[in-house]
Amino acid sequence: MNTEVEVREVAGSGGELRSFIRFPWEIYRKRYPHPNWVPPLLSTEKTLLDKSRSPFFEHGDAAYLMAFREGKPVGRIAGIINDRHVEFHEEKVGFFGFFESVKDQAVTDALVRAAADWVRERGMEVMRGPMNFSTNETCGLLVDGFDEPPTIMMPYNPPWYETQLLATGMEPVQLLLSYYIPADWDIQRIIRVAEKAREKAGVRMRALDMSRFREEVDLLKGIYNDAWEMNWGFVPMTDAEFDHLAKDLKPVVDPDFVKIAFLGEEPVGFALTVPDVNQVLIRMNGRLLPFGWLKLLFGLKKIDVARVIALGVKKPYQGMGLGSMFYADAFDVANRKGYRGGEASWILEDNADMRKPMEAMGAEINKRYRVYDLAL
Repeated sequence: MNTEVEVREVAGSGGELRSFIRFPWEIYRKRYPHPNWVPPLLSTEKTLLDKSRSPFFEHGDAAYLMAFREGKPVGRIAGIINDRHVEFHEEKVGFFGFFESVKDQAVTDALVRAAADWVRERGMEVMRGPMNFSTNETCGLLVDGFDEPPTIMMPYNPPWYETQLLATGMEPVQLLLSYYIPADWDIQRIIRVAEKAREKAGVRMRALDMSRFREEVDLLKGIYNDAWEMNWGFVPMTDAEFDHLAKDLKPVVDPDFVKIAFLGEEPVGFALTVPDVNQVLIRMNGRLLPFGWLKLLFGLKKIDVARVIALGVKKPYQGMGLGSMFYADAFDVANRKGYRGGEASWILEDNADMRKPMEAMGAEINKRYRVYDLAL
């Protein structure tokens, strides 16, 4: 009996791409059923991975690799080249992402080796991940916090993935943190502190204007690429990438949760908080048809957790306490809307400016994610 693992590159469209997209169901629904896994929307995954439709491929490339044993799929991975990362950071770093594997070290070894070979052949000296496709999308490997489902746009995976990846020679390079704040924290005290800081700085804040969504997206885009420029792993988003993300999030955006800060007439920061739509997606099995739209429509009204996805301040205005103002506002809105809590994720382990206000408010780390490097 042939038990060797064969890794093949699959086409980026058609039936082979569908098999690549559907493989996680093999892991989380068939082989190792887990109630906390949230099936992604198949339509969204197809758009993300389709090289003719995803804006990532205007400046990047990827190889979709699947592992087979005795003709049956047992794992998947993508080797990724992000030209903007190479240019922005001036480092020869490629990536891997979309990793899933059965509980078998031989499978993981074969997948990582194939992705590393593909990345190395394109001139890279390090392979980093998991990234789907960059820090602007879902990234990191869950290593702590397996007892609850992920929030929107955060990863979930079995606990043995880290053991198998480390055994391939990968080394941890960064730790990403998730903080949770329950609804019963002392919000009024924090609001008073934030209000004093806001008055001292002369900052005014307003909610997102959905009637001017196109213009608002352009405004946020300018803040984003300035505010995050010095962050580890940051890659400036292209107009097409930012617009694509905004389009995906628009159906679930609550404008009360999206705040923009101004000094005079200049926009200096923003915070993007969204209802955790994963509370609905976990029951939809990846499909909007035939009844998924109804589940989504009625499920949105029952969501009781929010996620702070992005919070940033332009470089000249950092250190003014705007982070505390944004956090206080977000959780004040959540409290008034009847949410039971919220998550701020992810935050770099060494980002003291973001961690300090979270911990001052009584937030606790509820999940940890790691990113790894493999020297080539």
